[in-house]
Order: sequence, then C-alpha cells, then structure tokens
Amino acid sequence: MILPPNPPPLPVWDFKPITGEKPETMPTYALVDAPRRQLADSRLTPKNQRADYKQLLHATHNALPRVRDEAKKWAEDMVFKLTGSKIDADTIFLNRFQQAQSANTATGWEHMEEEPTVSQALPDALLGNFNEHDSLPGVLDQQAGLYRAGRGQSTKGGYGTHNQFALTPSQLMHESWKSDFQMHMTQKLESFWRDHGDDYRTSLKGEFVYQARQQLKSYERASPAERARMPAEQRFTRDDYRLVMGAASNLPLAEDQALTVEQLRAQAPVKGVVLTHLFDINGLPANDILRFTAADDGPVRQLRDRRDGVQLLYVPGHQPAFLRFDSLTAMDQWVAAQGRDADKRKALESHFPLRDRQDNDVGFWSDVKAFITGDHQSNKGVDTALRDLGNGHWDSIEGTVIDSANVRIQGDVFSVIKDATQLRMSRDADTMIKSNSEVTRDTWLNDLTVAAGLAAKFAVIGEPIVIGIAAATGFVETEVGVEKSITGDTQAERKHGSTAALDGALNELFAVGGGTERGSTIERPTTIPIRQEMFADGQQAQVIDHPLSASAYTLPRANGYDLVDRNQVYRYLDNRPGELTNLESAAHTAPLEGFEAFCPAPVPSGRVRRGANEECFAKVIANVPEAERPLQALEHVRLFPSKAGLFKRERTVVFEKRLHKLIEGETGAQLVPVNNGERITYRSQVQGQIIADPGFGFYAGADERAFAEDTRVVKLNSISKASDDQRQVRGVVVHSGSQQYLVVEADTA
Repeated sequence: MILPPNPPPLPVWDFKPITGEKPETMPTYALVDAPRRQLADSRLTPKNQRADYKQLLHATHNALPRVRDEAKKWAEDMVFKLTGSKIDADTIFLNRFQQAQSANTATGWEHMEEEPTVSQALPDALLGNFNEHDSLPGVLDQQAGLYRAGRGQSTKGGYGTHNQFALTPSQLMHESWKSDFQMHMTQKLESFWRDHGDDYRTSLKGEFVYQARQQLKSYERASPAERARMPAEQRFTRDDYRLVMGAASNLPLAEDQALTVEQLRAQAPVKGVVLTHLFDINGLPANDILRFTAADDGPVRQLRDRRDGVQLLYVPGHQPAFLRFDSLTAMDQWVAAQGRDADKRKALESHFPLRDRQDNDVGFWSDVKAFITGDHQSNKGVDTALRDLGNGHWDSIEGTVIDSANVRIQGDVFSVIKDATQLRMSRDADTMIKSNSEVTRDTWLNDLTVAAGLAAKFAVIGEPIVIGIAAATGFVETEVGVEKSITGDTQAERKHGSTAALDGALNELFAVGGGTERGSTIERPTTIPIRQEMFADGQQAQVIDHPLSASAYTLPRANGYDLVDRNQVYRYLDNRPGELTNLESAAHTAPLEGFEAFCPAPVPSGRVRRGANEECFAKVIANVPEAERPLQALEHVRLFPSKAGLFKRERTVVFEKRLHKLIEGETGAQLVPVNNGERITYRSQVQGQIIADPGFGFYAGADERAFAEDTRVVKLNSISKASDDQRQVRGVVVHSGSQQYLVVEADTA
C-alpha cells in the first residue's frame, strides 16, 4: 500500500460540516450499431454497479424528511407574512416568564432581572404547539415574548424593548393555527416513501450484507490471541454468517463475490435453516432489530415455546452490528445488562418508536386496573421496561418481557423493516409535533431522521448527525454553548474518513476486479517497516508490504501521522522514520513521553509543580513555526488521572487507546502503561463543560486570537469505563444548517 509522503503536508482545516458527496453523473451510451442487450450488460460491471448504488444512497439520503428543517421554514414564512421581515428562525426565541412589568413593548410587558422559565428557538416552540392556557385572552403575551436572545440576559438589562422582536406570541400562535404543519409533514413522508421506499429497502439490504461480510472477515483475520480477547458476543463465526445470510436468500453466500444492484433490490423470503423474529420489549417491537436462530441445530431445545440454542441479534448502528449468544438466557442477560447502563440503555431505546417508549398510563384508572388484575407491566413503555430489567424489578426470563410478542418473519426481511420504519416515521412525527414530553425533547432534539433511526443507515455517506464508528474511536460531539452531550447515534467525522468508509462499503458489495481476497489469520505486528520508492512518473512515496483493509486511512499529526486500519492505529513519527508502530502493542512499557507532571497555574508567572493529589499531566508545547501552531494546539491535551479512594488506591488515565497508571518515580510522577490484555472501549455519551482558556495549547506569548473563534476548549469527564479520569482538549466548531456543534477528538482514532 502507498502511504502519504513523508513528511505529510500540513492539513488545510475545513470547518464546514460534512454533507456528503455529489452523486456521480450517470453514464450515457450511444445505441448506434449496438444491440440493446449489450447496453444492459454494460451496466453490470462492478464499477458501474458501484456507481449506481452510490447514487441510490445519496438520492435516498437527501430525500429524507426532516421535521426540524421543515419547522424552521414554516416559522420563517409565518414571520415574513406577519411582519415583512426575513429572519433566521433559530435566532428568535420564545421566552416564558413568571413575572412581568408593564412597558411600552410589542406585548405591553417587559421582564427585568428574571431568567426565562422556558426558552425555545422559534422552530422548537412551534413544534411544541401552544396549549389551551395560552389561548386565554392576554395570558400568553403577558407571560411570554419573542426576543433576539435566549437565556442569560437577566443581569444584562433583562428582556424589553432593546432585545425584543416586534411581534406578539399571540399573533404567531393564531397564524400557526391557520396552517396544518402536521398535514404538511404527512405529505412529505408519504412522498418520501412513495418515491424512495424501494431504494430505502435496497439500502437496508446492502447495509446488512456489508456488516455481515465485514464482521466475518474481521473475525477470521484476527489472531487466536485477538479472538480470545473479544467479548463472547462479538465472535462472529462462519456458521453465524451462513445463518444470518438466510435473510438474504437470493444472494450468493461467498463473502468475496461482487453483487449487483438488482440483486439487492430483489425481494426474497427467509430461507435455509434460520428462524427470523422482530426483537421486542414488553410486546413492543423494535422497527429494525432482528433475532436469528437455527431452525435445526441438533437436539430440539425449547424455552417458553421458543427455539433455544445459538441466538444472533442484528442491531443496525451498533458496533459490531451482529451479536452472538450461545442461548436465549445469555441473550436475555445481555439485554438486562444494557438496562443497567444509562448509555447502553439509551442506545437500545433508540430502536423503538417514541410512542412505544412512553408508558401508556392514564393515572388513577391505570392504578385501579393494576390493583384489581395484578398487572403492573402491560401498560409500561420500553424505557420503563429496560430500566426495570436492569435494576432487577422485572424478570429477564425469555418471553416474560424480552421477546414477549415473539413475532416471526416469513417473507422478505427488509420489506418488513421498511414497513415498520415507515409506520414509525409517521407516528414519531405525530408525537414530535404534538408532544412536549421529555423523551421527545431531550432524546431526539426534534430531528425525525434520528427519531426513526434512519440516519444510521447512511453513516458511510458522511451525514453530519451520524457517524458509525465515532463512539468506538473516542470522538465526542457536543452542542456549543450547552453542557449536554449528543449520543453515539450522532457524530461528525473528518471528511476523508467518511469517504474511506463509503468506499469500503461499496468495494465490499461491488468489488472491483471480482471481489476482495480473504486475508490469512495474522498477528497484528508491533511495527510495520516502511520503505521509500520512486515510481515511473518520478514521484516518490512511502510503501508498506503489510495488508490493509480497503477502508484504511491516515490522520495528520503535528509530528507525523496515524494510519487507522479497522480498529488498529499505527503511528508514524518524523523522528523515527522507517516504521509504523501499533499504539496497542504490548511492547509499550515505558512511561508516557512528551508529557510533564504540571498544570498551568492561574498566575502570570506561568506554571507551577503540583502535589500528587492534584496531579495533571500536560502535553509539552514546543516553540514551533507559526504555520504549525494551530495543529499543535488542536492536539494539546491535559490528563487528570482518577482520584484515589478508600477501596481503590491506584490512579489511572486512558490515553491513546491504552490504560496508564500514575506512579511516583525518582524524577517525580509518571504515567506508565498497564498491560492487562484488556482493550479500551469508549462510552457512547460523555459529559463535559466548555472552559475559558484561549491560550490552551499555544506557546507562551503566541497570538491565539484568530484560532479562538473556530475552536473551544472543553474539559471532559471519563471517556471509558476503564478509568474515572478527566481530560482537557480543544475542539473544532462546525456548522450543520443553523446548528453549531463542537467536534472533539477525545482520544486517538
């Protein structure tokens, strides 16, 4: 494989959001002197099939209806109709208050020295609808107003003529009631499924096959030692691959054979020795999680009228997508474990419709019914059910809560998922537009594509709200100005990384040259030799002989670059030419280099040494040329090891995919790698806060003002369950429509 030149050129940082590539132009063919059959065959080449499928993905992705975007347009159109002003609806806020003072304002009221009890951007306020109390004469205008500022103005002049938007909330309310936004969204949804339903089903099938092939190859290429370190549910064998591929019965079983778009389009019933069910919780089915089990795997074993033995779950968006269990009991224990962990529970809940996640509780009469019948379970939603499974209040025995409906799929699996998703989109839209529930607001942020789980299917395209591998690699995405993290279901990835992921998926399904060759089982090397070669055109490049996956890519670093291949990261250092080093190699036993055990003191004199109880390790900042300072500042990090406790004296910190422990050596505190054989996994949700530190990562006296607008410094809490540590890093501000996000590399690749 040809690697980037040494040294790699300094990157040009583009802070614009990733929105995907423009679909390729479809080729044209002349029919003169060419038989029609030849024209059809010309489209069946792997290269053309790859292009057709790529265009299908982009077209389907771009057509997805988005409630929040439509609500923003709706709000702006209404304001223009009422005032003649063109606005950005995300810069106007409906603020509600408890007190009011009469004033010469649009509403006749102002609100001094008081923070809003509720502050919503205009699209969010309209999605929530106005309630019956708001319709009482004068009430809404006295208790609320439209302003050009949200929270935070109580000590800066309050809310009055100086920051009002000259339109009363009651005018906006009555205008919104004249239009039917829900009908508008219903028509958008119907149009999407009418025009793109088949393409969506095709993309579901392609994603399923891609994940199965990749997971099989990843397992078979792993060394015995690597397989032993894998969690039991991630050991996806060839027998497991054959089992799940029964859901795509019209496709060749060979994992290296190139496919055609027509094969992915074709519907095919479940065949072979496989039983396929929709996964459900408390009788409420997920719209896209499948459970596979063998129809004949030896002696018949039954558990509550269900086939026992090997169970496989397909969970789109999960890493990995296929989870293997030796029995129903093992699977049920895994589900209960998800319920015990807030992050994992939230990820599993996201596969269920919003309405089904909420309890169907009508208050007093629900309690009466439960008392009389003893049934305290049937009216509970998925969120409650998973919490009660996790805390042990409910039994995790198969068929009681987990898989209680046990719905078997007989026909085309992907048509069932498509139909379930279509129904969910319609119901979720209704819930989002009408409901003010915590589930709707806090979990889904009014984005229908996320609520339906659709965007996860297009992760490889580079959609800003979703990146399939970010939770596993340590990227954290946080709303700028809000101390609130976005789940693993939402991400932003560097553009070349997204492109590499898309190319990998396309090559897997429509392999140019007849398919990829399955690699032999090899140990991941500690180092990979690099050599410099000159080619016929006079160009020189770095070359390695080690086999890499089609999705491998490089990330620039201040002192070299990282080569990311699947879940392995190899580092090239400018001062160590000729080799790439595996960051997770057991050969790493020396204390962490390039860090000093001190933190900047809050005094003009600079840095001071601190005691072990307040230890902070800061990456050394060099006096580099001006052009290299931004990249050095982006890579700067301060590590705060976990605090010692009564029962756990050892202090640890996670850095570059390794666990380090703090020791006191002859020269002071050091961080030393812990070689316990356990792989670092990352949390899907990380809490943190923005820190005011404009000089973070810059050499003393350097001018960092130009960098401050495009970046923020954040302090993150624990990014992995391996250690209760903290870290301070610098993130990049990106824009997605009217929303701002902060993209942070919490740990290496």
